[in-house]
Amino acid sequence: MTPTSTPLTEPARAILERAIEHLLVVGYTDQSLRTIATELGTSHRMLSYHFGHADGFWLAVIDHLRETEAHRQAGFLAASTTRLPPIEEVWTYFTSPSHLPVFQLMFEIYIKALRDRERFSAFLEQVIHGWLERLAPAMARQHGLSPSAARARARVELALMRGLMLDLITTGDRAGTTQAIRWYARHTSSHEPQETP
Repeated sequence: MTPTSTPLTEPARAILERAIEHLLVVGYTDQSLRTIATELGTSHRMLSYHFGHADGFWLAVIDHLRETEAHRQAGFLAASTTRLPPIEEVWTYFTSPSHLPVFQLMFEIYIKALRDRERFSAFLEQVIHGWLERLAPAMARQHGLSPSAARARARVELALMRGLMLDLITTGDRAGTTQAIRWYARHTSSHEPQETP
């Protein structure tokens, strides 16, 4: 799916918001537009009018998720001009009941995207690089790192966060995953990051 979607009309946005609420409950299913319409309590004709076809519908869903995640990134990092929030605070924020289901849906789409890279190319580009582009400069300022070292650290912490979120979604072990984040925070705060050679 390439980023060629057009701005949504208000009726299309209303349908999309209902669809997102539904998907947060049932998860990602690569179904026909007719099946999706039935599940949303609308008509195949209405979805076709607003989104064109199933790919158009899923493109709109993914664009909405990307947009939502970008706003979360920007909002959470807005105060990071001087200092990033502690990683335990980041963990608490993104694993809250209001945020974790969104990430679960994104993980489900991620699996599909890896099997169909051309179709989901825009999603795959954003899901990693969108975060790195925001985190790395803040880490460079906070820790006095070069751009390459800051990007490496940002990638490590992003991978840690995503891995433990997947662990939490899979096992439900909030105590164990939170303990792991706290362990990492203690050990990284007691050892200042070093420049890579």
